[in-house]
Amino acid sequence: AGAVPGPACYGKGGSEPTVTDASVLLGYYDPDRFLGGRMTLDRSAAETAMAQVAGPLGLDPVQAAWGVHQTVAESMASAAQIHMVEKGRDPRRYAMIGFGGAGPAFAARVARVLGIAEVIIPPASGAASAFGFLSAPLTVDLVRSRPMDIDTALGGGIDALLGEMKAEALAELGDAGVAEDDAKLFPVLDIRLKGQLHVVGVPLPDAPTEAGLRAAFETVYLDRYSRRPAEAPLEILSLRLRAQGPAPTLEVGTGQRATDGAEARTRKVWTGDGWQVASVHDRAALVPGAEITGPAIIEEPES
Repeated sequence: AGAVPGPACYGKGGSEPTVTDASVLLGYYDPDRFLGGRMTLDRSAAETAMAQVAGPLGLDPVQAAWGVHQTVAESMASAAQIHMVEKGRDPRRYAMIGFGGAGPAFAARVARVLGIAEVIIPPASGAASAFGFLSAPLTVDLVRSRPMDIDTALGGGIDALLGEMKAEALAELGDAGVAEDDAKLFPVLDIRLKGQLHVVGVPLPDAPTEAGLRAAFETVYLDRYSRRPAEAPLEILSLRLRAQGPAPTLEVGTGQRATDGAEARTRKVWTGDGWQVASVHDRAALVPGAEITGPAIIEEPES
C-alpha cells in the first residue's frame, strides 16, 4: 500500500490490507486514540481490506489478521537471528530495543521467539529516526577500491590514496559549514585473507606496520567470526574514510506529564486463543517501578 494511499484504516483511499489494519482488527491499536487522539482509524475499512486475505483461506478477518502478525513477527525474529548467529552472538544474552511507530507493537512477541527476556521501549520511540537524524553530526563517507598487498600499501600506497580522500572529504564538509579544525577523520582498510571472499573493516593505525595491521585484522576477525583467522597473507581491497563534524547541540524537552497513577482503561485484544480483556495504560501516567500484569497495552502518542 505504501505511504500513499496507506492502510485502509487511514481512510485515505487505501484498499489493500496492511499490518496496521491487522493491528486495528486485533485490538492492539485504539481507533479513537491513534496519534494521541488526533487521528481516527476506520475499523470497518480494515475489516473489508483484510477479508481479501481471509476469504480465500476460509478464515474470518480477525484470524487472518492474527496470521499476518505471526508472519511479521517470525520474519523479524528470523532476520535478527541470522544477523546475530553470523556474528557468533546468542540473542538470549541481550535486551531488545523496540523503536519506530509500529516496532514496539511487535517487540515483545519477537523477543519471545528469540528467547529474549527484557524489552526496552525508549520514550517517543516513533520519533527515534527523526531524532537520530537531527542529532547526528555532519558526515562524509568515501571509499576507494585499490587492491594491493601489505608491502605496497605500507610502501606509500595508503598515504597517497588517503591524502586524496582527505582533501575531498574536508572540502565537502567545508561546503557544509564545518571548519577543517573541527573535523575528525576515521580511515578504515577493507582487508581479507588472500583468496577469501569476505572482507573486514580494520581501523587504520596512525603509524601502520605489517605486524600492527595483522594484529588489528585478527582482533576484528575474531570479534566477527568468533575464531582466529588462518595464517595466510593479507590483501587490502579498498580504503574507506569517514570525515565527521562536531555533534549538534540539542535541547531536548519532555512533554507535559499526565497525572501519576491515572486509572487504566480496558479493551479486548486477540491473543491467538481468543479475545481477552487487556488493561490499557497511558505511558505518561506510569511511575518508575510500576508493575503491570498482562495482558496489557502501553500507549503513547508516537507509538
